[in-house]
Amino acid sequence: MKALARVKELPHTRNVLINTIGNYMGFAFAGFYILFFVRVFDPVQFGILTVLQAFSYLLANVLSFGMPAAIYAYVPEHIHNRKKTFEFISSNFVFLTLMSGVSLIIIYMFVGDIDRAFFKTGAPDYMYMYALIGTQFFIWQNFIRDVLNAAGKFLHVNIAINISNALKVLILMWLAIKGILGITQVLIVLGIIGPSIVFAYVLLRRRWVIKALFSSKKSRSDIQLGYTFMFFAATQVFQLATRADLFLVSYFLTRPEVGFYGLSQRIILAVITSSDSITQVMSPQFARLKTQRGVRKMLKHSFAYMLIPSAMFIGGIVLPGFVYDFVFGIEYTSSTLLTKVLSIAYLPYSFLAAALLFFLYTIKKPVYLLISNVMFLVIIVVSNLILIPQFRLFGPSVSYFLAFAIISMYIGYMFIREVKHLPEK
Repeated sequence: MKALARVKELPHTRNVLINTIGNYMGFAFAGFYILFFVRVFDPVQFGILTVLQAFSYLLANVLSFGMPAAIYAYVPEHIHNRKKTFEFISSNFVFLTLMSGVSLIIIYMFVGDIDRAFFKTGAPDYMYMYALIGTQFFIWQNFIRDVLNAAGKFLHVNIAINISNALKVLILMWLAIKGILGITQVLIVLGIIGPSIVFAYVLLRRRWVIKALFSSKKSRSDIQLGYTFMFFAATQVFQLATRADLFLVSYFLTRPEVGFYGLSQRIILAVITSSDSITQVMSPQFARLKTQRGVRKMLKHSFAYMLIPSAMFIGGIVLPGFVYDFVFGIEYTSSTLLTKVLSIAYLPYSFLAAALLFFLYTIKKPVYLLISNVMFLVIIVVSNLILIPQFRLFGPSVSYFLAFAIISMYIGYMFIREVKHLPEK
């Protein structure tokens, strides 16, 4: 408790609070979506929706092609030169849109085969089409979010996203009352209408920004391919690793079990969002560090902030089972123990995320991030292939516990080795 109380005295607390509160509001909305969907859909339908959304969110991260790292690394560097800033943003936005758009078209051409071979949801192609269109909108929304965060405009982007969430809730409730809410409608509201509201709030109120972006010179030199693609490879491997459990559960187990696991995974991923809100604030801070003393101090601050999501995981562990039943319904009671066990396995996550900022932004060696995430993916996939058939829904929890333990040792060793190369003061 004393450690949590000291957080308010740290120098970056204001932005952390703004971003974290904004993400907690997003967490509350995510909780509402889960509660709402489990009331509207049966476990089979909920499982299909969960797989489609996980597929869409995974692709949104994969097809960002590492752009968030470039934005956080270079926008703060150019921020005092408006012309250069707009040239950088415009060039990278065009590159990102072309690459992601072509990729999504190719994926859609084979989506039926992908579902039959891996997910086995039986969802029609048109549902995947809406999920993939939503992916492109998520990519654009994330690009705008990262630019504003890198520029220190945390309040603006959080207001926009939460206004979008509030309007999405109203639309979903209206569709449910009218009796016309189905999986397709959910994909359209969450994946297309929601991001469009964010665009309207952020850009239409600043029309001069749109004009400046269109008129800015597009230059290949503004696209940092080496650094960007290394980060891209590392983050996409991690995103695949954290979704592979759901896909393997979908492959091995029954549709109702996919729904149960999908609920537990959504709860875990909602908590992880709060960790991401902290790393978004701390990333530019790590980029400015040049000494061992500075690194240790910033890492200490980051760990203090990460006590917040850790407390949320602990809260999920100790929460009585009847609360889960009351919130999600007796039909989903099989998810209760599963959520508690997954929360235990995920406790190291936030602290590992903070430590990795050193490798990515201070010494600018994303190769360590790539190595750790490849190790993580291999452990998750191999262990789940063995554990899910034996332990069914609890196989992924054991897998995550093993993976985080091994990665913690690797990151700790590499940190000790690399930090020695920095001057002490």
